[in-house]
Amino acid sequence: TMMQNAELYELNQTLEARVQDRTRRLRESFFAFVALCADIVELHDQLSGGRCKRVAVLSKGLAREMGIDGDELEALWAAALLHEVGLIGVPREVLEKADGELLESERALIRSNPALSQEIIGKIDTLRQVGLIARSHMENFDGSGYPDGLRGDEINYGSRILGICREYDRLMHARKPCLKIEALVAIERGLGRRFHPDVLTAFLKFISETKDDGDKHSAGQNSTTDTSAGVKVNIHEMAPDMVLVKALFSGSGRLLVAEGTVLTEALIEKVLNFHRLDPISDLVEIVARQ
Repeated sequence: TMMQNAELYELNQTLEARVQDRTRRLRESFFAFVALCADIVELHDQLSGGRCKRVAVLSKGLAREMGIDGDELEALWAAALLHEVGLIGVPREVLEKADGELLESERALIRSNPALSQEIIGKIDTLRQVGLIARSHMENFDGSGYPDGLRGDEINYGSRILGICREYDRLMHARKPCLKIEALVAIERGLGRRFHPDVLTAFLKFISETKDDGDKHSAGQNSTTDTSAGVKVNIHEMAPDMVLVKALFSGSGRLLVAEGTVLTEALIEKVLNFHRLDPISDLVEIVARQ
């Protein structure tokens, strides 16, 4: 009996180790898949892709400050990275328009993004909660948001966090970017109308204590690299892991890569392909990540 118990104990230890290893590999696959989807969004549209990665950094930081961790934190991070995946089918010329320039049909197309993003994300069972967070990120505290007109506590916590972080990033990276104080004043005006009081209070505290203000973070990473000043290099001297200090435009003025984006091999290849068709005359201002 003692021998059998010892064998059973050893078998249980082996099975536990296998389960832990499989769990670890599944988590790694999950993170890799979400990151891949975020890269696809970025390849389709630099503005959307860069915004999603910046918002993911902000949302994760704010959530941690609010005591959120574990699966809930991971779901929020994934939702922030993928919350604009529904825009992949929207023509680029529509995405590049300012809100006041949109036709009603174009505005309706963009407003369909939350529901469409949930539909796409929710096709994978393990991402259903992620899809729910993405669906409700444009809901408002007073019920004036979309797509479902939810109000108050009907809006899930992850969506409240994602919504306020997205709005802050929109203000800080608009065509005419706001100063930090201007963005915070605009956010504060949304108290009781757009944003839940608890989340707004936590957000204002979090941003005031964040040296990089969220917009200085490298895309999708908790980087502390200072992108306030860099070096200028030729377009062919770009290398993976460099960070753009200033946005990169084509020769005709089309935005190719947003400020603060971390360069990847695929992104550099895309820029060089554009360069052949629409030569970039300016030098590229970058910093190397630490």
